[in-house]
Amino acid sequence: MKLLFSLLLTLLFITQAQEDIIRAALQAQLDAPQLRSTLTQDIEGEASVTIIEYVAPNNFRMVMPDIEMIVMSGKTYQKEGDA
Repeated sequence: MKLLFSLLLTLLFITQAQEDIIRAALQAQLDAPQLRSTLTQDIEGEASVTIIEYVAPNNFRMVMPDIEMIVMSGKTYQKEGDA
């Protein structure tokens, strides 16, 4: 993962100072006891929203159109559609 991230930053043609800021921000997210992130994408002209929630040490929830996935204490639960 670190190698992939380093290669990505190299391709972005950013300065070392900018890279340090990005790395610090990403590390702060990884170190946080909880995190909520919303990603909005344009897919074929329609907005698609994905919500990601994380609570340390091992609880994770991701909600996408038509799919919700929850990981709690090593167990995974998935809901598809409007069920």
